[in-house]
Amino acid sequence: MGTLAKAFPEEDREQYASQNVLPGKVLYLWCDFGDGTRKDKYLVVACANGPTILLTINSDLHQNMSRNPRWLACQALLKASDYEFLSVDSWVNCAKINDLFDSRESVEEQLRDDPSRVRGDLSRSDRQAILSAAMRANTLTVSQKKAIVAALDC
Repeated sequence: MGTLAKAFPEEDREQYASQNVLPGKVLYLWCDFGDGTRKDKYLVVACANGPTILLTINSDLHQNMSRNPRWLACQALLKASDYEFLSVDSWVNCAKINDLFDSRESVEEQLRDDPSRVRGDLSRSDRQAILSAAMRANTLTVSQKKAIVAALDC
């Protein structure tokens, strides 16, 4: 099924895409996980300056994560009641940067082709929860944490 995006001038679509890869935006992007799994996933833009840092939103926690307090502390809860695009309470995995996109351009390409992939903005309190969870993640480098703080700090 096509979108109305092609009805708009390329320049407008490029501007829209660029203006929506911003910290705190939630995007719904087509992901190829490289293991044969391909599906749309909700992602949070945690940093857009320098390397684009995306964090994955999951509708449930992996069993190992929910049993490990250190991993659980690196998850930020998003309540479905706060966001129209979520059908269930979901978790932002702040312990792992989504590395499926090799550039900001590859993210913007999906937004240019389908503007409905921009789903919304995180609340201030959820941005703070993501910051806190990311700071607890020993899997992120100091430079990644600094970039997330600089981008999401409200």
